[in-house]
Amino acid sequence: MIIAGGPAPEKVFPWQVGFVSPRGSCGGVLISKSWALTAAHCPVWEQATGILGSLLFDFKTHQPHKQMRRVKVAVKHENFSLNPLTYDVALVKFDSPVVLDDYVRPICLPKKGDVFDGVNSCFISGWGRLSESPGPKPPLQFGRTSVMPESICIYTLRLYGRHLKSCELCSDLVGSFVSRGDSGGPLSCKVGGRYYAAGLGSYVIKMVGIDIVLFPSIFSKVSEFMDWIFKTLEEHGL
Repeated sequence: MIIAGGPAPEKVFPWQVGFVSPRGSCGGVLISKSWALTAAHCPVWEQATGILGSLLFDFKTHQPHKQMRRVKVAVKHENFSLNPLTYDVALVKFDSPVVLDDYVRPICLPKKGDVFDGVNSCFISGWGRLSESPGPKPPLQFGRTSVMPESICIYTLRLYGRHLKSCELCSDLVGSFVSRGDSGGPLSCKVGGRYYAAGLGSYVIKMVGIDIVLFPSIFSKVSEFMDWIFKTLEEHGL
């Protein structure tokens, strides 16, 4: 769920992808007609389906702008590790290209080494549950946040014995936060009138018995993976 957020308006996040498979669901972000980025820890592999152009995480009901694609290829980063969680990024290729329109459109990719520290026009989005009770997922949620300067994030995490990896970035403690079910979804930052995929939802740190947010949300830093992204796209065909 997106904590301290609200329902997303139509056409604001046309790059948002939702994935579902027999093993679970996750978010993702469209980067071309055929490819999307997501988190490597997500169960978005065999028999997975992606949904685009819809505010509803609904694979059965007809919706005028909804597009669905099967996952044809899924490539995890070769250095991905689940414990400790690191290099949490994967590329997913659809079985056929999506049709681009006002409701389905790829986000811009950053350049290698781009830094979004202090950028305050950033948004997180996803279909994570708003509560622990069973039932359908809510409509797409979003919230505004900013990228925490790296030095502050490193200091904040060290206070609690945590370590920020070079392939990660943090969202600020002021604004909205990601939670369970939002993994793989985009941290979209607006720079120079364009939105860039600054991060992919990776994990949140929780302390047992404490409900308030003490830690920033952790994202995979897309700009650190640009060489790998282009190499993978070239190997598997754009």
